[in-house]
Amino acid sequence: DQGEHYFAMELVRGRQLDAYLAARSGPLDEAELRFRLRLFLSLCEAVHYAHQRGVIHRDLKPSNIVVPELDEADGHPSRSSLPASDAAHELPAVKILDFGLARITEGDVDQATAMTEVGIIKGTLPYMSPEQARGDSDAIDLRSDVYSLGVILYEMLTGARPYDTAKGSLIESVRIICEQAPRPLA
Repeated sequence: DQGEHYFAMELVRGRQLDAYLAARSGPLDEAELRFRLRLFLSLCEAVHYAHQRGVIHRDLKPSNIVVPELDEADGHPSRSSLPASDAAHELPAVKILDFGLARITEGDVDQATAMTEVGIIKGTLPYMSPEQARGDSDAIDLRSDVYSLGVILYEMLTGARPYDTAKGSLIESVRIICEQAPRPLA
């Protein structure tokens, strides 16, 4: 009424991906492994949907992925409360949040490029592709999100990240991401 522009967005109630997986009881047996892979496939489909529309997220990480809770009023229990063997049959939807660093690949390229400063690291370092960690905005494309998905998958399967970027300086962490091979899954 007063001429102000706004977005009305869906309120997503749920757990961040890492908290959701940590709350699932039981060992990482074959059923749980299959469940996590199916959940990851659901995440990949959501990212693919954004990519088909020309959007690169550039900050994919477990805290930007929410697994919505089921509405217990509908008679469906929260999936995180189900034993892993029962929950493996049902796949929760995932929601990707925080498109604050997203970049448009088509359309108004001049405006999208103006928002990305060359040589500035934007995002969450442990999940960044080497080109993003180097601050090379011209090299960042859909593959950067795919790289982040790989880091997320590694963490979903092992409980750890493929690189130890928590120790040392920012420069050392960038060097590790750009030059070192990831830890073996085994």
